[in-house]
Amino acid sequence: MTSLAPPTLVWFYRQWETLADYPSATFSGIVPDQAHLDRGGYHCSIEDLIRFGNGGDYSNTRPLDKAPPVTKPNGVKQSAAVDVSLSRADMVKLYGRVKRVFDDRTDPRRKWLNYWNAWNGVAGNLPDRFNFQSNTIGTTDRSHEWHSHDDHPRLYVDLAASEADCWTAMRAALSVVKGETKEQWLASEGDDMALTESEHYIQHVINWRVAGIIVMADPVTSPAWQGPTKLWPATSTPNLLARAILAGGDGGALTPADLLAVAAAAEAGAEKGVADAVPGIEAEVRDAVADLGEGGATQVRADT
Repeated sequence: MTSLAPPTLVWFYRQWETLADYPSATFSGIVPDQAHLDRGGYHCSIEDLIRFGNGGDYSNTRPLDKAPPVTKPNGVKQSAAVDVSLSRADMVKLYGRVKRVFDDRTDPRRKWLNYWNAWNGVAGNLPDRFNFQSNTIGTTDRSHEWHSHDDHPRLYVDLAASEADCWTAMRAALSVVKGETKEQWLASEGDDMALTESEHYIQHVINWRVAGIIVMADPVTSPAWQGPTKLWPATSTPNLLARAILAGGDGGALTPADLLAVAAAAEAGAEKGVADAVPGIEAEVRDAVADLGEGGATQVRADT
């Protein structure tokens, strides 16, 4: 089997499991079992669809799903669906949130979503299958009374194709799960023109870039990311890393300058590990932090 779990989907379900308003949320799966391999679908990679005789499967026919554009080496190996088990009460809550976004054709989060299976909790009703790409609602089997299934356009789980799009797609899905309004999503993601150059750089390049790096480096132990306008917890992995790089610190939450240091360190050390790279990049990190502290986002980009 060559279906792999993308770091983005791992991040997504781990975020979901930490939400207080879904106490029952439990990860159920990303990569396919034999039954999925036999019948196809988004749990299967394109490579496994072809291997098991499902190359023409519906999950490999839409422009955002088939190769091309999913032509990168890892793209054809990636699963593109997540199952999360939920209690009936949590499923009903999710259903309402998914349907609200589905019903609003002007909600920009819809662009990043594909199918979502959820149940309204009414006895006798089959779970619904919301198709965000064709704007239709179908039904699915009763196993989705106890677990949610959401799948994503394959292009948006292929980090090698567009890392920025992939993380936006995951944040959009998490926003739906959290029950955020369209306005809340737009305020956090959609109004780039309201940001100064420095603020845009910190929020969109540093915050989420760091989240991606940490999750891809260590998806098991990385802490839950708290959102684009909040900071990492004081005891989190990136905070400890930043404090080590900066030779101390006050033990509080990361500042934007610290986030920049973490990003610079993680990227510079990506091939051989951050720990080995710290001594060689310490001077560059200190220069970057100093530049950012002086409001020099443009200079930071030039230096790094």
